[in-house]
Amino acid sequence: EHYEGAVSRATVVAGKLEGFLQMLQAQVTGDGVHTIAELIARKNATRPERVAEVVLDDEHRAFLSRSGYTPDTILENGVTSDLSRRTGRFEGGATREIRDTVHPKLRTAVERAAQILRTPLVGFDIIIPNPEADPDGQRWGFLEANSLPYIDLHYFPLEGRPSNVASAVWDLWDIEKPDDVKSVIPHEITT
Repeated sequence: EHYEGAVSRATVVAGKLEGFLQMLQAQVTGDGVHTIAELIARKNATRPERVAEVVLDDEHRAFLSRSGYTPDTILENGVTSDLSRRTGRFEGGATREIRDTVHPKLRTAVERAAQILRTPLVGFDIIIPNPEADPDGQRWGFLEANSLPYIDLHYFPLEGRPSNVASAVWDLWDIEKPDDVKSVIPHEITT
């Protein structure tokens, strides 16, 4: 199935969603005057320090062509175009840590998926247009489950409050564990 939207990383520790990082594609919004290439140059000139520049290459051109655009296209005022299939600040996009505002149904689905896997730590890559809206009205899905997810992603978002995922990981090895935590950790780890 083909899903549209940003890629997000949902990190679950001991059955609880501890971090949710939305990674957005680099985009430009038309003004009816400037070409996509010119809008990219403006974007690069005003980008935050931690965001990589967008350097137009064949992959960008191929991506734009799927929407009928070229770097010389002048987008109508207010029309936004993604520039790549790749997401995140290393691709000229943005990152948002939104753990506290993820829709409750999505939170439940992610935590249930971790429970089914019976693993104490998992990072799900998900595509969903808007993680803060009811997932029932959206086309979305899980891409993969990472058994050794990068948890540092949740500490340096461009927007939102960082999530302290490492604290929850550290607590996995705490001697005293409540029964509800033990239930999501495989027997081999708790004994």
